[in-house]
Amino acid sequence: MFYFRIFIIGLVALSIGNCYSMDFYRIQIYEILCQDCGSSELDCKAILSKDQSIQESVLEFPVGKKNGEGFYIAQHFAEINPRFRNRYHLGEDWNYVGGGDTDFGAPVYSIGRGIVSMTKDLGGGWGKVIRICHSLNAEASQKLGYEFVESIYAHLSEFHVSTGDRVERGRWLGSIGNSNQAYPSHLHFEMRNILGEDLGGGYESEIPAYFIKPSQVIQSLQALR
Repeated sequence: MFYFRIFIIGLVALSIGNCYSMDFYRIQIYEILCQDCGSSELDCKAILSKDQSIQESVLEFPVGKKNGEGFYIAQHFAEINPRFRNRYHLGEDWNYVGGGDTDFGAPVYSIGRGIVSMTKDLGGGWGKVIRICHSLNAEASQKLGYEFVESIYAHLSEFHVSTGDRVERGRWLGSIGNSNQAYPSHLHFEMRNILGEDLGGGYESEIPAYFIKPSQVIQSLQALR
């Protein structure tokens, strides 16, 4: 009984521990918790298809006054992270150049006009998350090869929009956080070319085909200006 109690206490400690010191068992618990993260709260594809005024031609970076000014990518898309069993990172982690928690509370902006499909505090490793659906105009769609894009902003400290809101490019969505001190503060930013899929866990052993490299997509569309 003594050893069983020690085992249970250990599991609880791992489940609330610092996500940057995960071992194999901590990752397993994290993945189980994230099975309930689910898909977007709002199916916005029908709205975007009917209203061409929401279409976007150019996308901007989610932090910094212009082109991510003052920020850098601390962990790149598709980068292998040994802390997560050498799995691939499915987004980009943006940090302020000052390092540490100097970016805590910094504004996070919408990369383009669109519809907010989810604003939810998921707790755990995700924290507060915003999901936005974007529709691309004909030129941008031809350039990229797909019509819709979804942007995901995670680890936020606060929300400034709500599910169902229509937002413009550069709209202040919320602020950078640290998922209740689960991580050093930063923005985890993902982009996908399919709308409304399950959020997942931020890392995978193989990269699903609908995940796209955020910076590459944004820079590709900026070249159309």
